[in-house]
Amino acid sequence: MSRYCFLFVLLFSAISSAQDVEAPLAAPAEAEQTSHLVEPILQAGHSDSVYYAAFTPDERYLLSAGDDQKAILWDVATGEKVREFPCGHRDIALSPDGKIVFTARNTYRASRRVGVFLDVQTGEKIGECTAETDCERVWSPRFDPTGQYLVTCHGQDEKDVDPTVRLWEVNTGKLVREFKGHEKCVQVAAFSGKEDLLATGDDRGVVIIWNWKTGETVKILKEHQNAEYPAICSLAFSPDGKELVTGVIGATCFLEVRTWILLETLKHYSVGGTAYAPDGSAILIPNESLRIYDPLTKAMRDIVRGHNSSIHHTVFSPGGSLMATASGDSTVMIWDAASKKPIKRFGIPKGGSMEYRSCISPDNKQIAVGTARGNILFYETETGHLFRKLELN
Repeated sequence: MSRYCFLFVLLFSAISSAQDVEAPLAAPAEAEQTSHLVEPILQAGHSDSVYYAAFTPDERYLLSAGDDQKAILWDVATGEKVREFPCGHRDIALSPDGKIVFTARNTYRASRRVGVFLDVQTGEKIGECTAETDCERVWSPRFDPTGQYLVTCHGQDEKDVDPTVRLWEVNTGKLVREFKGHEKCVQVAAFSGKEDLLATGDDRGVVIIWNWKTGETVKILKEHQNAEYPAICSLAFSPDGKELVTGVIGATCFLEVRTWILLETLKHYSVGGTAYAPDGSAILIPNESLRIYDPLTKAMRDIVRGHNSSIHHTVFSPGGSLMATASGDSTVMIWDAASKKPIKRFGIPKGGSMEYRSCISPDNKQIAVGTARGNILFYETETGHLFRKLELN
């Protein structure tokens, strides 16, 4: 079960005080009518589901990654493929400044080789991460807020083989230190943006807080150990660094960082992806409807309806003024973050999994959607016009 945890993040049941907001829009079929106006750009793209998409901060490029073990850099202006990077299974990270990409090795077998740092624009290798002993599969690579370091999690599903977290120097690929203390596979990690704290979670339901600069163990948290599915699926520090959110299938916990006191436990029944507002004022919670949780009041602030099926992916725009949701009804919706009103609904071509990954450009003008067929779709956020479609040739 734990190998699917990247999908099972922070989902909560509704709280009765939440405001229910209806969102009437055109039916999904109407949104799909624009697709025939766009001539696809055929090239050697992804041949399997796209699970990752991110614009670089300068909006020149889009980085995508798929289950075909390829990462591709696209020119946003032309839709042309700039270059291709090999990558492991769902193990890729883009630095905060968008200049460096980390790709993990593309094998599950234990190996000293962990992955490489590559220059996004030139494709040249910056550093290679190689350990002194064999490492198990790579999970959840994460850059620190400065982009100078990266952590990788390791282990085998629900086993006690190499449950280690490793810290690497980006410019050289040098192993800085190893964090040992977990007893089961470590699949999730999160840096605090305000302090030298790193949170890591394992398949047994244990979260360990580290001072990543010294290697010191700060706190061991066991709030989820007795859960039906204890594997930690999500970890996130609030933007102000004052709270830590931990999640498993069925429950999410909020903890105060300085005291590590449990502030709130929320039970829920669905699974999907959530997103923190850049200013920390809200958390998007997907379920059958979009729920918006207020970290300050610890209450569900709004329940926004618009999709006809469960929501499995949510994202804020970099500036926080827009929200996007992707649903099993083959639609992606754009919302105004302040009013909670829908702006546009896009119909997505069906086929295979109904899991879509989307990202909004820093200027809020376009949204890129990765599909189960390996396509990349570009829409104008204001008009809903599908203006580019990248397909496998």
